[in-house]
Amino acid sequence: MMTENKRTASQQEIEKKQVAGIGLAIVMIDPSRNGDNISNPVLWTNRELKAKKYTERVIGQITIPSDTRKKGERGFSNVLGTLAEFSADDELIKSLHFVRGSSYFRSKIWIRDNPFDFAVLIIDRPITDVITPVDVNEVMPNGWMSLEELRSKDSSEVRSFIGQVIGGVTSRSVISDVVDNYLKFPEKRIPLSKFLPQNFSIAEFFNKREKLADMIGNSGVIYESKRQ
Repeated sequence: MMTENKRTASQQEIEKKQVAGIGLAIVMIDPSRNGDNISNPVLWTNRELKAKKYTERVIGQITIPSDTRKKGERGFSNVLGTLAEFSADDELIKSLHFVRGSSYFRSKIWIRDNPFDFAVLIIDRPITDVITPVDVNEVMPNGWMSLEELRSKDSSEVRSFIGQVIGGVTSRSVISDVVDNYLKFPEKRIPLSKFLPQNFSIAEFFNKREKLADMIGNSGVIYESKRQ
């Protein structure tokens, strides 16, 4: 009974923490890869260009798109803001898919004792064109990498939180589970375009959002300028 009370108290403490941001796994489905799409999915990676101690960013490390929330921001806006670290191509952004009921994970990632959400988005075709992010000050493209390739990297080469979502050699990743659901249940696929205006511009959205302050903190919120 005592153990149960401690567990409940711990859970309540976690629930009190405000979500500080999000990490995105953007997965490319390639029909030529057959079962590898599930067992060893390929996702978009960047290289960090700036160091930030409060979110454990290290210059040169391999990462996936991620960003802290802005003051008063909700999850979907945080997703869109983070996509600025993926591509400046509005049509490519609109073509991304969620999988209803399995793409979004609340407080899945922990960075310096702060909870971050995690989401998996799917591109349903091979992409061979050059992809350039909007936020060229924060990241540079590193290209498509499979989970196997990411797992083979030394931990010092990869952003610290990635290990929390890619799974180990003997464990299945949450990313693989989402891809599996995407392929098995076409009716659950939801294009991002469904939630965006026809004239949506990721660059315009990013520029407006950058005027807001970041939200992050251990026991409350601290507002910091992203460009400092």
